[in-house]
Amino acid sequence: MLKRTLFAFLLVASCITANAQGFRFGATAGLNVNVARGSDPCGATLGYVFGGNVLYDFTDGDDTWYLGSALLLSQKGFKQDNIFDGYEKPIDIRHDMTALEMPFVVGKNFPIGNKGRFFVEAGPYISCSLWGTTKVKQDGKSDKHNDIFGKNKFNRLDCGLTLGVGADMSNRVRVKCSYELGLPNMINNSVKIDGVSTSTYRNGTIATTLTYLF
Repeated sequence: MLKRTLFAFLLVASCITANAQGFRFGATAGLNVNVARGSDPCGATLGYVFGGNVLYDFTDGDDTWYLGSALLLSQKGFKQDNIFDGYEKPIDIRHDMTALEMPFVVGKNFPIGNKGRFFVEAGPYISCSLWGTTKVKQDGKSDKHNDIFGKNKFNRLDCGLTLGVGADMSNRVRVKCSYELGLPNMINNSVKIDGVSTSTYRNGTIATTLTYLF
């Protein structure tokens, strides 16, 4: 299903390219560092991001404004190390969630020499986790759980704000560093005190990506 969705997105993008001078389409790949925020200690985890993206330049100049979007597969999550609460020996827990994500940004280009441009962009994003795992390690033994979404577990849907800066070289290669600030609590926790969930986890992701524009 995921492969078909990505293929359809790239196919439609290719068809539109032939008829729209302002559109540019490309493939993106990179790494991210997940720095989640929450009520419990959240350690950073490394993940991946890849997919297809589209840009629309309002003019042909090097200082043009543009709109951008993408369909990305992004691995997020967090870890908790040396947890003693209720256990005789400490345990380490790592949560990984792979989501299908769509950012929508408005950006501005600034010329920096021959065919080079610096850009800044910002906007909202939405995402839906497709699958995930929780790995628990204790006393040299490990256990993995795949059923991590649902009641008293994690929510699949996420949304938030994204901010990116980078360089566009020769209108072909874009290198970008971005930060995503997740807004909703990703833990579907039914236990509440004074109407507030006792556990919280919100996504926060720093990503470095390389995009090639066709």
